[in-house]
Formats: sequence, structure tokens, C-alpha cells
Amino acid sequence: MLKIITPTIMLFPVIWYSNNTKIWINTTLYSLMISSVMLLLLNQTDNNSNNYSQTFFSDSLSSPLLMLTVWLLPLMIMASQYHLMKETWTRKKSYLSMLIFLQMFLIMTFTATELILFYILFEATLIPTLIIITRWGNQTERLNAGLYFLFYTLIGSLPLLVALIYTQNSLGSLNMTTLTLYNQELQNSWSNNLLWMACIMAFMVKMPLYGLHLWLPKAHVEAPIAGSMVLAAVLLKLGGYGMMRITTILDPMTKPLAYPILMLCLWGMIMTSSICLRQTDLKSLIAYSSVSHMALVIVAILIQTPWSFMGATTLMIAHGLTSSMLFCLANSNYERIHSRTMLLARGLQSFLPLMATWWLLASLTNLALPPFINLIGELFVIMASFSWSNITIILTGLNMLITALYSLYMLTVTQRGKSTYHTHNLNPSFTRENTLMSMHILPIILLTLNPKLILGPSY
Repeated sequence: MLKIITPTIMLFPVIWYSNNTKIWINTTLYSLMISSVMLLLLNQTDNNSNNYSQTFFSDSLSSPLLMLTVWLLPLMIMASQYHLMKETWTRKKSYLSMLIFLQMFLIMTFTATELILFYILFEATLIPTLIIITRWGNQTERLNAGLYFLFYTLIGSLPLLVALIYTQNSLGSLNMTTLTLYNQELQNSWSNNLLWMACIMAFMVKMPLYGLHLWLPKAHVEAPIAGSMVLAAVLLKLGGYGMMRITTILDPMTKPLAYPILMLCLWGMIMTSSICLRQTDLKSLIAYSSVSHMALVIVAILIQTPWSFMGATTLMIAHGLTSSMLFCLANSNYERIHSRTMLLARGLQSFLPLMATWWLLASLTNLALPPFINLIGELFVIMASFSWSNITIILTGLNMLITALYSLYMLTVTQRGKSTYHTHNLNPSFTRENTLMSMHILPIILLTLNPKLILGPSY
């Protein structure tokens, strides 16, 4: 793993010693080079993991998420340029350093072999994200949003720490690969039920589960563009990744306890999709749509069949790229109109026709239209949940319908109609923005040609 972590660390001197005018070019190109190194992991579609060392390993579950993490850094740097235009050079460099710290922690989190190391790195991602939200956020509510984000995640994950220490004392190891081979079943007692809840709760808050999701819209709305992108695309996936790792270890316990959470997810998915229909704030709408998509992922992980695991990994990657693209589009609107209210962005299609094309593509991927990988993920999850219980088809089908409704509502409100009186002398869409959007949509289209690369360990 050092061949990825070391170049990432070397980004710090690149930032701080670069000529001020060359800082954006240098960091973007260097981070793109790092992501090209990660292409070596694409051959990991079998069940054999690359055990690089006793500390870090990579297998067919963590490889797609690693690639997503590394691919996102150059995109975040490209998206942040306008936002930081009026900042001093030192602050620009501090901002980029925070993004690299975050990338470094995320790479190590996705590759950690020991569960306690995974927990430490999982918590370490909080610090750079919190600084990005509270220091570079747009609105006055950002401190409040940062507090919500910090305390929801911390309170949710403290029981996990206790559970891990208990497991270490009773079994003598917290190695993920060793624990999956431990075949002694947990008895169905109330203490083991509490252990299961403690292990799962941290990831449920991170995903987030409906009912524990209140930090997410706040954090998304207040964060700067790079904060929103990394939150939606990678930090939510930490919860899914952790759950997929830990449910295989707690296997027999999952079945009786999963029912109430599955019910909550299926209901919450409908509720959050419905909330999207009455949003006026564009970033808030995209944030709530993330909660709805992640509910499907939780359902898939808790069902624990090969199909549902394949659906969960595919949906996580697809959602990461799609929601990140939607946030970039929302940000390009905000930079021109200086408001996140959707009605004020009316009729932008006539001013920025190419940007309207990106909006159309992003909306279609969000509503899981064929042939995009979003559809493959959703189909796997829906088929797996239908096999688990036939009644779920009503809720998942309704959710797909509402998703289509709010995606098209978002597209028509922001792009069509008569333009408002204050949308004059707008900047045209820059090459940087068009490159950014194409770099989001290209992986989605290319993965459509060969989706088995991201189907995860069950494939």
C-alpha cells in the first residue's frame, strides 16, 4: 500500500513548495498520476486479496472504493478553484493540505487489516472534514453543522470501540481475515444482541440510517464544494464498507436483529425521497437523495446474500460518482446565481446549453436509467430484497418512482422555464467545469461496459 500512501504524502511538499501560480496545475496533475497508479488494482475481481503486509491489504471489496477515493482528489481540486479565488495563498495551500490529509486517512481506512486500526482511521477522517466544513463553509450555520457532524459520529462510534476492546480480550485478535475464519456462532442472548448493536451503530450513523440522518443535510449544505463532494462520494461509503466487513464476522446474529433496521430503512427510503419533492434548496435536495440511496445499501448489506452484496458495492460506487457530479453542478449554479434556491436558477438551459447537457446526464444517472451502473446496483438490491420478502417490491418500486419524480423535478426547475430577472451577464461554462463533469460521467459510462470490476467479493 506504500506505493499509494507515499506519493499521497509527497503531495504536501508539492503544495507548499510550488510556485503560487502553478499550485493548481501541479496538484491536479500529480493527484491524477496517483490515480493512474491505482489502476493496477483493477485486476482484483477474484476472491484473492492482495495481502501487501500485516497492516494493509486490498481485496475486491476495498479496491473499487480505493479507486473512487483516489479519483476524487483531482476532481475536488478542480472544483474548488473558484471558491478559493479571493483567499490568500497560504489559506489555499492549507485547504489543499486538508484534502490530502483526508485522502491519506481514507486510503488507510479502506485498506486496514486490524479492526482497531480501522476504527482509529475511521475517526481520524472526522478532523480534516470538520476543519473543511467549519473554516471554508459558505454560511453562518457552518459551526452548528460541524458540531452535528462531530457529535453524531462520535456518539455513534464509541460503543463500537467498547465492543472491539471486548472482542480483542475474548478472542485475542481483531484481524479481519482471521475473524472471518472463526466459526463459533454467537448465542442469541441479550448481551450478544447489545454487542451486535454496538458494532453496527457507528456505521448506521455514518451511512446514515433514517432517523440518525439529521447531521447529513446540515453538513452538506454548509460545506464548501470539496467538502460536499467527499462527504457524499466517500465518507458515506465508509459506513457501508465497515458494515460489510463486520456483518460477515457477526453472521448468525444479524438475522433476528436486522428486521427492525430493515423496516426502518425501507420506510426511511420512501420518506427521504418524499422530502426531496418539497425541497427548495438544491444542495439539500441532493443530500436527502443520498440518504435515500444509502438506505437501499443498508437493506442490501443486512440481507447478506451474494446478490445483495454485489448490489451494495455497485450502488456505492455509482452513487459516489453521481452525487459528486450533482454537487459540482449545484456549485456551478451557485457560483453564477449566488443562491442555492432552485427557482432562482430557472431557465439556465438557454444561457448554458452544455451545462444543461451535464444536468440531464446527471439526473438520468441519479434516477438509475439503463444502461448506467446505478441501474445494475438497484436491480441487484431489489431482486435480493424481493427474494428475502415479496412485500419489499412495493416499497422499493415506490422509491424508484419517487426518485424519478424528484430527479426530473430538479432538472426541470433549474434548467427549463422563463429565466428570472437577475440572471443576466452570466459567466459561460468554463473548460475546467466541463472537464470536471466529463471526468465524473466517463467512469460511470465505462463501468457500464464492464461492471464486474466493481461487483465486489461475491462476484
